[in-house]
Amino acid sequence: MSEGCAVASVLGMLEEREAAARVQVESLREEVARLAEVLEAAEIELDRRVIARGRRSRKRRPHRCRCRARRCRPGGTGCSDGAGAGLPAGRCQLGWAQGVSGLATGEGWLYLATVIDCCTKEVIGYAMDDHYQTPLISRAIRNAARNRKLATGAIFHSDRGSNYMSAEFGKALDRLGLRRSSGRTGICFDNAMAESFFGALKNERVSRVSYLTREAARQDITRYIEFWYNRKRLHSAVGYRPPREVQAEYEKLRVAA
Repeated sequence: MSEGCAVASVLGMLEEREAAARVQVESLREEVARLAEVLEAAEIELDRRVIARGRRSRKRRPHRCRCRARRCRPGGTGCSDGAGAGLPAGRCQLGWAQGVSGLATGEGWLYLATVIDCCTKEVIGYAMDDHYQTPLISRAIRNAARNRKLATGAIFHSDRGSNYMSAEFGKALDRLGLRRSSGRTGICFDNAMAESFFGALKNERVSRVSYLTREAARQDITRYIEFWYNRKRLHSAVGYRPPREVQAEYEKLRVAA
């Protein structure tokens, strides 16, 4: 058997094993979803004291940063921390958070830019490319604007990366009527919502798969976002419900009002 045939045989075997593993994972996800529905139907109440004890044990000491905050360029778009005071409770589509993260593939890095609705925790817009420059994040925000109707005076929150602070991106936000907001220098907690999504993505999916190509990674991450994270994954911040369910409930209340 030639060397090329041997490599093709090994690759074929690996692809079969990966396909079988994906089937098992999807089956487990469906079982978890069914269990959640059973618990909700039975109206089982969780022990609040146990939950509170677990939350206290996970609390970390606040990080004290001695960095000097970077000022906006004169004449540029505002970049104050507009989300620092928190968003109005129960008001959807008033706040979006964005972040970028790199994912390793056999062809090199693939960068994922996301836009998250701060009310429902849904990933409402995203884009992927082999770079993390301003055109990537601009495409993600345009996709979000296409998928969700913008509320008047909505806040767009991000970290202080050079791409987010660029004049080009500021113009993209101005065209959409979004108020620009960014966290403090050196304080990672200010954009924790976006980082929380990337943590879930990498723990639940990316760390369990090896991507040979960027296209394979792009398709797999799209499936994770569209069919699992937004539709089935339970989020504690919204009452252990999927983001799409929260969004549907909001739309019903808005129509009724």
